[in-house]
Amino acid sequence: MGKPSVRKPSATNVAKAAGVSPATVDRVLNNRGGVSAEKERLVFEWARRLGLDRNLKSRPTRLIRIGVLIGPSSNPFYGRVAQAFARTNQLFFAANIQCTVTFSNYFDPSETLAQLARMRASCDAIVMISPEHASVSEALIDLSRTRPVVAMVTDLPDSNRFAYVGLDNAVSGRVAGDLMGRLLGREAGDVVLVTETQAMFALRERERGFREALAERHARRHLVEVIETSDPDRAGELLRDAIARRPAIAGVYVVSTGNRSIAGALTALGRLASTVVITHEMTPARRALLRSGAIDAIIDQNPEFEAQTAVELLAHHFGRLESAPSQLTTPFTLFFRENS
Repeated sequence: MGKPSVRKPSATNVAKAAGVSPATVDRVLNNRGGVSAEKERLVFEWARRLGLDRNLKSRPTRLIRIGVLIGPSSNPFYGRVAQAFARTNQLFFAANIQCTVTFSNYFDPSETLAQLARMRASCDAIVMISPEHASVSEALIDLSRTRPVVAMVTDLPDSNRFAYVGLDNAVSGRVAGDLMGRLLGREAGDVVLVTETQAMFALRERERGFREALAERHARRHLVEVIETSDPDRAGELLRDAIARRPAIAGVYVVSTGNRSIAGALTALGRLASTVVITHEMTPARRALLRSGAIDAIIDQNPEFEAQTAVELLAHHFGRLESAPSQLTTPFTLFFRENS
């Protein structure tokens, strides 16, 4: 008695499982185009699940457009992010995925809302870096009903986002706090924190982790003041004012921008060598400050990894890649003068 024959899955099986017509399956698998992103995703997903014997690795006809909305171009970190997404257009050419980066003044929610409205009309998915604004969160909740939204670098937990790709910012803040305590040594001394905005979830998390590490491991170190400014050139002036009020300040934790003006203020006060400065994100200017001794340590979150991971995640969502990325949390690198 022979073995029972095993039927190979057919396009009709895929159509039934995906809830689309056989004609739609034919258009997708033969790269004829004219199919929505969601239907295409379902066809690829069920073709792989059912083991359909077709070439699923050929370049799809339909272009997946990913809109990337990030902060102002004046911030060199966002220039690095933009370059990273430009690189993904090469890496994901075979999947026919294209990322378009838009810089934005994300402190103005009306500008962010206008950019999102434009992206809604032209993009299949959105990756964004933004502070939290109630109106923006509402818009993202509505947008997420039809398009996946990936928060990158800083989470948007109230936005119904599809995923978050980036640092565990509380952990990076704890690293900064423990490092600050160790570099300051056993002498008592005050610490000040400089932040861009309390509306940025990542920056709040860094502050939380920093406070926890100081309280748990370095009780003689006191975070005596938080300076908040979105103007990096004003950070140094505000630090000088803080030192005038509290001469015992011996450490500065810069969770975002303002490093150059802070170095200038400390130099003018003759306190550069005696003050520990820890910051985030490697840029050419910060690398120079690190090598000169104006910054003691930089915690870098690797936006190249983040951009690639975000696009890989969306490529998998749209059926263009078989596997999702193995991790969404960014590994960070700690830079000192010696390894800069």
